[in-house]
This record gives sequence, structure tokens and C-alpha cells, in this order.
Amino acid sequence: MLKIALLTLGVLLCPAYYIYFMFFTGQVIHAIPLVPAQQGFQPVTFSVEPKSNPIRFVLQVSTEHLPLVQTTPPTLRYLVTVKQADSTSMSYKVQLNALLATERELKDFNQTVVTLPVVAAGNITVSVQQTEPSQMSTTKGTLIVKERVLSANMSVVGLGAALLTAGVLMLFAA
Repeated sequence: MLKIALLTLGVLLCPAYYIYFMFFTGQVIHAIPLVPAQQGFQPVTFSVEPKSNPIRFVLQVSTEHLPLVQTTPPTLRYLVTVKQADSTSMSYKVQLNALLATERELKDFNQTVVTLPVVAAGNITVSVQQTEPSQMSTTKGTLIVKERVLSANMSVVGLGAALLTAGVLMLFAA
């Protein structure tokens, strides 16, 4: 009985809790279609207000690839650069991994890029640049901007991971 309680609490406090905060909090304030460019997408600019604090960027990309001779699934790598109104600029690496190599695959990705504070009203420019050639091609891209998002308390996630580990160890010890 204790094993099941530990496993249940561990799942609720670790992956379920984290996924809820990363993907289901906040409201979408911008859903900006990304226009393909030579290496990735054209930059997009939008405005934000302090009342939106904090904001989270989610990169939605639809990809496809044909069957490959190699057995390693292809990857698509981007560098997402966020430039704020005060000229502060930060870059974040995003890697999208296909699941299949030897079969044609269509795949949709929803990749959280970063959560940032908004201290003053202003424009933000986001550029999404492909960093290396890929055997995956992009069929569609959208930048989602969510406002008033919440972040998971990593102490709770750590506690959940510890409970989950204890439950698994007890399960295999029996």
C-alpha cells in the first residue's frame, strides 16, 4: 500500500505538477504565424505590457521528413533570439527530434523556449534561425506568447522525484 501511495504522490508532484505549470498556465496573448526565411523564419515583433508579467514563449513547428537510409532520426536545431525594447538580447537553443528515421514522418512540436519578466511596456522582437542543415523540413511555424504564466516550484518537483524513486525502489525490492 505504501508503494502505491509513494508512486502516486511521486507522479502527481513530479511530472504531472511540472507539465501543468509549463503547458497549462497563462493565457495566449499572441499567436504569430512565422514566415519561412532562408535559414529559419523571419523575425517577428509584438508589444507587451507589465500587466502580462511574466510571459512565456512557445515555438510550435510542424515538420516532415522522408524515409532516410540512416537509422538515427533527424534533428532540427534553432537559435531563438529575444530582443527587448531596452536592446537587451538573449538567445536560446531549441532542438526538435524526430522519432523515426526509416519511415516518412509528420510531426508537430510545441517547445517551450523561455519564461521572461515584463518590467515595462514595449516591443519585443523574436528571431528563429536554423543553426545547421537538417533532413527535416518545416511545413508551418507559430510563435505563441502566453501572459501571466506560473512557474513550477522546483522543490515540489524534487520532492515528487524523490517519492517516485522511493516507490519504484520499494516496488522492485519486494
